[in-house]
Amino acid sequence: MRKRKIMLLVLAFLLFVLNGCGKAQKEQEQEPSDTGAYNVVDVKKDGSVINTIEEPFEQEYYSEERLKDLILSEVADYNQEAGESRVEVKKLSIKKNAVKLVMKFKTAEDFGAFNQHAFFYGTVSDAYDAGYDMDIAWKENGGDGSITKAELLEMGSRKLIIAEGFQKEDIIVKASGKILYTGGAAQAEGKDTAVFPQQELSYLVCK
Repeated sequence: MRKRKIMLLVLAFLLFVLNGCGKAQKEQEQEPSDTGAYNVVDVKKDGSVINTIEEPFEQEYYSEERLKDLILSEVADYNQEAGESRVEVKKLSIKKNAVKLVMKFKTAEDFGAFNQHAFFYGTVSDAYDAGYDMDIAWKENGGDGSITKAELLEMGSRKLIIAEGFQKEDIIVKASGKILYTGGAAQAEGKDTAVFPQQELSYLVCK
């Protein structure tokens, strides 16, 4: 599958790199940070992913329609190569000097492939079979406890999210259930939300 160019296209408009478990049936919206920028990856129970990005937009001579055409072209190319509709643009708007983009991906694998960035969602057993390193420090979310690799592997059916933060920015990951343990660089921000720092590998064990 050829390289995805969507974030480079968005970069040309925004001067930023935008490459990038939640309540089912409803897309979650996140308040912007102090800089007006955020990247939220909302992983649903069915494995689909809603990615919401907002970035400052100060170049008035760029049009919303041109940006939309470029993104839709990349989505169409991806879906054509996949042989079915696996990615869709749910929202794209330019308001108050900010661009907001909401995209839906059929699976976490599609999210990763589209953005040329590894992103895993599945069971602990699946991750182990795929060769992911489990021999790391695991911390209890909301407590002082921890678990070993052996104890983690006993939770084979628990859901696991694994990804690196993107090259130029952290990402906010929303889980479909309560986060039980964090691993790597993941920084829990509540029961179902964590920050994945840029260019660092992060893990979430979820209900």
